Amino acid sequence: MTIQMRAQWNGFEAGQVVSTLSGSEETRLIGLGLARSYTAGMDGYTPTFSAAEKIAGKGLVSAHGIAGGAGKRGVAQVGQSNERSGARNWAGPGSVATDVTFDGLGLADPIAPSVSALGSVIPHLHARLRNRGWSLQWRNCAVGGSSFIKQWAGQATQWAANAAFFGQRASLGTGDAGDYGDVIVDSGRVFRCKVGRPRYATNASGVAIPSGSGATNIDYIITPTATQVTGATKPAAFATAAVNDDIVDNTITWTCVATSVGSMAAFKVLRSGDFGFDPLGLLARTKTNLDAISGVSERWVFMANGQSDAQASLANQPTIRSWYKQAVESMVDYFVAQGYRVALGFTCFSPNYTVFADPTYPDQFATLQLAINDALTVTYAGNASVIAGGDLYDYWGRTPPTYPEPPATSIVGANAPHLLASAYPEYAQVWADALAASGKW
Repeated sequence: MTIQMRAQWNGFEAGQVVSTLSGSEETRLIGLGLARSYTAGMDGYTPTFSAAEKIAGKGLVSAHGIAGGAGKRGVAQVGQSNERSGARNWAGPGSVATDVTFDGLGLADPIAPSVSALGSVIPHLHARLRNRGWSLQWRNCAVGGSSFIKQWAGQATQWAANAAFFGQRASLGTGDAGDYGDVIVDSGRVFRCKVGRPRYATNASGVAIPSGSGATNIDYIITPTATQVTGATKPAAFATAAVNDDIVDNTITWTCVATSVGSMAAFKVLRSGDFGFDPLGLLARTKTNLDAISGVSERWVFMANGQSDAQASLANQPTIRSWYKQAVESMVDYFVAQGYRVALGFTCFSPNYTVFADPTYPDQFATLQLAINDALTVTYAGNASVIAGGDLYDYWGRTPPTYPEPPATSIVGANAPHLLASAYPEYAQVWADALAASGKW
């Protein structure tokens, strides 16, 4: 039998007539909708997908990946809103609302567990890796607005007067891990914030978050307006607290979790085993979703982030390179310990974001890129489990194709943090090229 390709696959182009494959492989590709049986004289027909076939194909990409190829791999996407689905927030040209597909790929397909995602780079990257012969299953574990330092790895701090802290919080239900609460190191002891301000990151339970936002299904950081703060002076009980002692500190309550600091220290970026590591359960969530993929020979995590950590560190440029490197390494080491491999990339710059109005922001962002390079070229040099992923800052610099946010939002200016959906093919190609350069893809 001879077949004609209906889509790119494993080096063959759409429309190409192929007669070199085995009969069983031809049958498999026809069954997947990637090819059709071909006889002479059929060239006048365009070998493209029907509307129904596109829907079915997008479902395969979203839920399971395309079967076949040189190897089967599971991939978890980790990062912020651009890694999750930044274009979902924009209703103008180049958004998923106005441009549902590019190159026939469904940008509006949510990929679990990212319950509210309406657009993603994943279909584009999937297609490019599929064309290199890989069979992939995806889990989109990125969380909009998330910081690798504060919300993924976690960071201990110290007591401060009249200061806000996030408190311990139980799970709301399926998809929400709750919050460990902020951790401080003070008076030779380690304390956990038992009562403080609420913070949310993920929730697929349908339970309304008690924040006034009305959000029920989320995959972005929400910190509702709250008033809990410490007092003007540190409570004397800090110095004598025993384990499990509670200390009321104005509208904050602390619980002593250790009477010796051990490896803990104020401003330490936390690692697996530390009090408060993975405070919102984002790393554990990624592990749960990646482990649930069966029938794969390797599991990978694609990591990229940067905007929130630059935003959170405008006053800390002398130390942010070290902090960010430590956070990245904490996460990578956690994933590698699970038997995964990691591709470590970097997200795009955010021009004209009011929160980033500090003139040091561009240098802050570049400093984070240096921290990524430190990790790749020093810490993980020669480590077969860690490779360089795509670097969108290196590719687009300080003028990425982002879109203006609606005036009603707190994000204003000519351009804001989120890429246009029309930028996703380039984003995917940057990543595909980096993965190919590693020799492992």
